[in-house]
Amino acid sequence: MQFYCDVAPSSPGGLCRTPSTYGFGDSLELSPVKNELYVICKDGSVQSVNEPDRPIGWELHDTPNGWRFRISQMGFESQPCEVTYHSRVDPPPVGGRRVGSRVFAAYSREAAVYEQDDEDGEPEVTSNTRNIVDDIKNFAWLS
Repeated sequence: MQFYCDVAPSSPGGLCRTPSTYGFGDSLELSPVKNELYVICKDGSVQSVNEPDRPIGWELHDTPNGWRFRISQMGFESQPCEVTYHSRVDPPPVGGRRVGSRVFAAYSREAAVYEQDDEDGEPEVTSNTRNIVDDIKNFAWLS
């Protein structure tokens, strides 16, 4: 699916969490850019149609309460966004350029497992049982 994504500006006020740039600096895109055409890849990641090599550090979720995006790093909450369908592509791009972490609900539903590539590109896996109920609610798109 190719789509446009618009995010309402927000100002959290006070101190807020600072995302890592994983060495990409300002080129890492941490939220959708208005009027930019994106595509969902086979691996579920988001890719710019016009600049497929641009590193994307956010992910898109279709929830029962509407579309949301999340900076793909641990500790960042999803935020509402508006998605406008553009077209379908067949086959979709493979992907493989995901930057940051992915969140999974464990089979027991008593733990959340987080996978994130470290600086050497090797997968790093951690788990957390602190907010699994909230994780499941926030990431209802997971099966």
